[in-house]
Amino acid sequence: MYKAVLIDCSGHPSASRANNPFPGKFLVDALAKTIRTSRTSVWTNADDLSGHEMLRFFVDSPYEQAVAIVWVDSEADYDEANRQAKAYAKDHPGFPQVIESNDVRHFLWASEKDEDLEVARYLRGNTKIRASWFNEVNGLRCLADAQGFAVMADGNGASRAARAAQAHALAIAYQNALYDIANAISVAAKTPGPHAEATLSHVSCFMAGHYFGHPVLPNTRELRDFYGLLRDKQNIAEQFQEAVSQVERLAQVVRESRRDAERRERIATQDRKELQKEQQETRDKKLTKRLNWLNALVALAGLAGVTQITPEGLDKWWTAWTGTKSVETTTAAPAPMPDRNSHTTKIDTGKEKPRERRGS
Repeated sequence: MYKAVLIDCSGHPSASRANNPFPGKFLVDALAKTIRTSRTSVWTNADDLSGHEMLRFFVDSPYEQAVAIVWVDSEADYDEANRQAKAYAKDHPGFPQVIESNDVRHFLWASEKDEDLEVARYLRGNTKIRASWFNEVNGLRCLADAQGFAVMADGNGASRAARAAQAHALAIAYQNALYDIANAISVAAKTPGPHAEATLSHVSCFMAGHYFGHPVLPNTRELRDFYGLLRDKQNIAEQFQEAVSQVERLAQVVRESRRDAERRERIATQDRKELQKEQQETRDKKLTKRLNWLNALVALAGLAGVTQITPEGLDKWWTAWTGTKSVETTTAAPAPMPDRNSHTTKIDTGKEKPRERRGS
């Protein structure tokens, strides 16, 4: 019997230390290349499973997930397994400081001889279980739900158990990623614009490059059936379809947002053009006015250089230029001043000057 506690370590910085290529050959190549792993022990058919394996899924994606598989005592019950896993996490990097109950899932590789009641106690911490909850997968009795995954096998095989636990970790990673995507889309839909477009791009890339409805290779029939059971019982396919619907709605929001932005840009462009036109008209009017004054000055200067400026000439020029008559001004001509050099004395010829007598 092998027991493990799977812990969600997503978002913990130290989980990034898992940088080794994924050794499993049962996943499609495109998905396996986006998984990184690190182990504290080597697992073979002859070895007992111990230590832990840190798995990073969907590497280089905004929705990267990290799940640790911590192997615990085969005799531990539900509470004891949690206690051992949390104590182990404190002494090893990559685990969150606080592990909540929602961060924990349980895995059990048991024998057909083990009782269903023991399986229930380990997966759920209670005795509420029914025989109908078990499903036959590839000749094995299995139980899968939101709390964990149990396989009742005829023989104990460490490698088989380890691969089944990895398939369980993948199912948890898909669950968490789709949950994160649903939240991201919900937030983006409330803030249309660049953020919504970026979210739509990230989600679309994840679905195209990381999500596979059947990520397990068909030649590994046992693991393929295990994952199929986990996918169905944990409603991963339904989560994905819900995410697809959300993506379609978000795409509609993005399209409407783009149309609104384009409409606002057109209106703003038209307003700018009208403003520029008004400003140009104002500048043209000012320029015309200045040119008129300049022409007037040039004409006045030309007139002054050709003819003698007189009040009468200026009045005629102003009347012709402006169409209005200037104020008339009359100036009395001053009386001529006498010239001292040309002064004459009028002689009265009617009177004769008496002759001077020469002696008496």
